[in-house]
Order: sequence, then structure tokens, then C-alpha cells
Amino acid sequence: MRLRASNQRMRRWRGLGLLVMAYAFLVPAPLVVGDDVNGPVRQLTFSDANDEDGAFAVADDGTVYFAWISDRAGNTDVWMKSSRDGIHWTEPWPVVQTPVDDLMNHLARTSDGRFHLTGRRGQWDTGQYATWDSSSKDMINWSDPVHWTELGAAGTFQESPDGHYWLVFLSRRLGNYDLYVQCSRDKGKTWSEPTAVTNNPKEDFIFSLRIASDGTRILLWEQHDASVRGGLLGKSADVYLSTSTDGVDWTPPKLLTPEPDKPETDTIPSLIEGPDGQIYAVWITTRLPGGPTVVGVPVWPRRDLSDLRRLPAEGYSVRGQALRDGRYLLAWVKRVSGSNHDYFYRTLDGFDFSAFEPVSP
Repeated sequence: MRLRASNQRMRRWRGLGLLVMAYAFLVPAPLVVGDDVNGPVRQLTFSDANDEDGAFAVADDGTVYFAWISDRAGNTDVWMKSSRDGIHWTEPWPVVQTPVDDLMNHLARTSDGRFHLTGRRGQWDTGQYATWDSSSKDMINWSDPVHWTELGAAGTFQESPDGHYWLVFLSRRLGNYDLYVQCSRDKGKTWSEPTAVTNNPKEDFIFSLRIASDGTRILLWEQHDASVRGGLLGKSADVYLSTSTDGVDWTPPKLLTPEPDKPETDTIPSLIEGPDGQIYAVWITTRLPGGPTVVGVPVWPRRDLSDLRRLPAEGYSVRGQALRDGRYLLAWVKRVSGSNHDYFYRTLDGFDFSAFEPVSP
């Protein structure tokens, strides 16, 4: 069983870029900040497997749910747990389990009240994978996965204010990884033909999508030169931002990091939303003193790419969720022992970005 799990982890690393085997050098430097800003670090997932790619959601009654992928049962599946107070959590239960790898790690709620888990399902190394979606009203009973994209597409979606579904996925349609977008006007039953958001010789890989309350589509991604050692963890990795008001026309990619191809690593980006609806771009950088650091900038509606601050997170795949009482959960993955990883989190009194440590770009 242990050998089987190890082989699966290696296949996953060779595929979508989950960072189990290569993350060891990207352990953020110890964080020293005031207790008035950060609560104690708590462990959120527990197993001798790898727990990664998490997502939060809050139900109408205030219950907070956390979904993540784990190979604890011998295959990569989606698991979930819940909490009423953000401190005490239920035991985890399996949500999506099929005979193949299920990396449905993006959790969103649509206007009909349904929650959706969306992501790649299938075998990366054979090319037999696509984006699938499962949905639920109660977070307990989930629909069978529904096929949403062509083979070779790994993506996630959000619903726009007009009720249309917008799905962004990465694909090697033209030989290297680029990002594509497609739209559904009938709740995912049919989709438009994909159109390219990026198109360049470099690899546009790990990405994050948000649709703001006014319909602005926000896309954040990591780009790297495949010929440079380390790939998305190598010294050619940079972070880019693009937005769109209609999902069709996108702004030219905006570099959020120093000049491209500088000998630093800026990678594993994500978009998190504060309690007031402000959206932040966050990622890991090696270009600051003290070692790898989680940093962020505000991107919508306030956009100030010079306002770079260090976040009170100590790992990668950073996730955030506002609670009904004003507190905020900030979570991340870090290595526990060997090649095993778990999610950890802090409960903040609130998400006051101005209270975080400013750093020079």
C-alpha cells in the first residue's frame, strides 16, 4: 500500500504539478508578527497521506466547510469536513470517490443554491483526463461527476452575475500549456467553443479564477520556461494577472513580479477574498530576505500592485474564508514529515490587509 501511494504521488507530480515531491525547498521563513494580528497555527487535516488543494465554503446556517484532495484511501479522492465555529471540526468524510484520480478541488456556489466541486478527473500521464463537476444542495449528497470539457483540459469555473458559467482550463492544444475559457448559458449542459486567454511559448500553468460581484473576471497564473530547471518551482517562474468584463476580451497579461526570467521564484498563485469583497492575489516568492515568503497585493476593486505585503501564512496553496462573526480563516499546505503534507490554518480576528507587514518588491 505504501509503495502504491508513493507511485501515485510521483504520477501526480509529473502531471498537474502538485508539489509533494519538490516543495521541500519552498518552506516559507518563520513568521514573526504581533498576536493582535494572528491567532495560533492549527492543523486542519490529519493523515499519513498527502492532503492538498483545499477550498472553503459557508452554508446558509453559517457552517463552514473545507474540501481537499487526499490519497489516504489509496487513490486521490475529494474529502470534506465542517465546523460551526472555525475551531472544532468534524471527522472527514469522502465526497467524490471514483476508480480514477479525482482532483475536484475547486468549491463554488451557484445562484440556484447548489455547491459545485470542479476539477480534473482521470490519469494525467496517459492524457485521459478532463474537467468534471459534482454538485450538492446539502454538502453531504453529491451528484455523479459530469463531464464538462474535452480530453486534456484541467480547469475550474465560476458563475457570473447573469447566471452564466465561465470555465477556465489549461491545455496543450497548441503544444505547450496555455489557458482557455469557455462559457455555458444552460447551467453546464452545453459549452461554447474554447478560446485562448494566453498564447506564448512559455508554460502558463497553475492558475486561479474569481468573478467579482460586478462581473469582472479575474485570472491569476504562474508562467515558467519549460527549458529552465525546476519548472513551476524554478527560477523562471513569474506571476501574471489578466481581467475581463465579459469573459471574451481580456486585458494584456500584467506581470506582478519583477522582470521576467530573473533568478528568483514566484509561484503557486491563488486569489482570496476578504470579508468586504476585496480580492487579493497571493503567491510564494524567494526574492525577499529570509527565505520563501507568502506575499499578496490587492487586485479588485482596489488595485495597487505596489502594495506588496507579507501574509501570515506559512505554506503554499493559500486559501481564505470570512466567517459570519467577522473572523477570517487563512489556510495553507505545508510538509509535516517526509513527503507527507497537511493543511494548517490561522483564525484571524479579521482580514486587515493594511496590518500585514509591507515588503519592498
